[in-house]
Amino acid sequence: MGLAPRREGVLTITQKEAETRPSPLGRSVLNSRARVVAAGAVPSCLYLLFVFHYSVNVPWGGDDWRIVPLIKAAHHGQLALWSQYGDRRLVVGRAILVAFGLFDHLNERHVMLFSAFIYIASYGLFLTLLKSYRKLTWPLVLVSGVVWFSLTDWWAALWSFQLSWYLVVFFFIVMVALLLKNRPMFFGLAIIAAVAGSLSDISGLMLWPVGLICLLMARRYREVWVWGAATAVSLVVYFRGYSFANGAACHDCTASFDLHHPLLTVRFLMILVSNVVPPFQSTGVASFTSVAPVPSPFVGIHVVLGAVILTVAGYVVVQAFRKREHFPVLLIAFAVLFDLVITEGRTGFGPLTAVKSYYAIPNLILLLGIIAYGWRHPPSISVRVVAAVFLAAQISIATSYGIEAGQARHQELLNDAQTVVNFHRAPACDVTDWVSWVPTYFTSVRSIMVRDRLSLYQGDVHKYRVAGLPQCFGQGP
Repeated sequence: MGLAPRREGVLTITQKEAETRPSPLGRSVLNSRARVVAAGAVPSCLYLLFVFHYSVNVPWGGDDWRIVPLIKAAHHGQLALWSQYGDRRLVVGRAILVAFGLFDHLNERHVMLFSAFIYIASYGLFLTLLKSYRKLTWPLVLVSGVVWFSLTDWWAALWSFQLSWYLVVFFFIVMVALLLKNRPMFFGLAIIAAVAGSLSDISGLMLWPVGLICLLMARRYREVWVWGAATAVSLVVYFRGYSFANGAACHDCTASFDLHHPLLTVRFLMILVSNVVPPFQSTGVASFTSVAPVPSPFVGIHVVLGAVILTVAGYVVVQAFRKREHFPVLLIAFAVLFDLVITEGRTGFGPLTAVKSYYAIPNLILLLGIIAYGWRHPPSISVRVVAAVFLAAQISIATSYGIEAGQARHQELLNDAQTVVNFHRAPACDVTDWVSWVPTYFTSVRSIMVRDRLSLYQGDVHKYRVAGLPQCFGQGP
């Protein structure tokens, strides 16, 4: 026999309605999940909006221009994906760029948006790993999202060629997620993810030692041998036919130079790690897209800041290793190994090179490793206050820097587009005064773009012709 209806004001509640009405606890859980989802969605959407707003469909720099002949070869059935590019192999990234060239006429803007989606997907996987490490709350997710999508990294976000670095991060997160499943099938897929990361960029080779650390911490010694064998095979295949002499980015960009200049190398690494706080300089386009002089005291501050961050990261690794907490250890290990690859290949350019925006990606991940550990093991009040002030400063400076740099980058790319379309009308000054970096084969590559309607020649030509040539930098109209 059912309960008699109960009067509640003007409403009558039956037993069935009472059973289906959400409980206060259920509503609280739903509200909590909604806040967590919103906290993750807001920085993701803002990052996507940043890329959408400031990106321009035009090649930038010699790296972008070299993609065009690759697509021309693909049109004739020749896929040159394996060939060495500087000190790395870009097999996966090249394959994706060729696909964009064949099916999307190499719309550079679409490539940048694709990289953004890859980065957002990586963040989603990152949150699943973070959830297994510590319960997600909206403040933790929001802070993680703001750091992950920090506009310190504006340059990579607005450069289609940097797709490969986003792929390395993606395959790193996928590999870790699969290894932590601790099942044979997922272990095999983790090996595939490590191979894919290795074939995305030379920094992807660091996935192998990170995976090894994960297995050793979990005491999965049988799988360690299989992982070691897979690592050895991958390295043999990767370096077969590899030219170390031709792979150096500059004459002094070698391991030998680093060993003979240890103080310079350490200084470069410290500045690299500190790059989570950008060297804000509001001095125009050149200060963002080239290594502009940075005042010596400012460099010194970055060296000290990098040393502090690395010291804290070392403490976190030791403590997390003792507690067998994989997550922060793997994040920090990946970031430091990534930084060492950059340091080995770029120290010869000088320490100021380390402040380039696109070197920020691994160091943001390092910072997230520290944040994840600190959130699970809250330090003293004084340390928390210092950490909060640092994060507030980092977020504020990086956001201001990124927005101003994004505006400058957008204008620079528009100048490039106008110049590429109108270069034959150039009057007194040479085309190199306008285009950010014109390779020697500019004319031949441009003819391919015109013929196959690649990049800006797929539909944006008219508006750039109407706009005409930009002003010569420093020479007037």
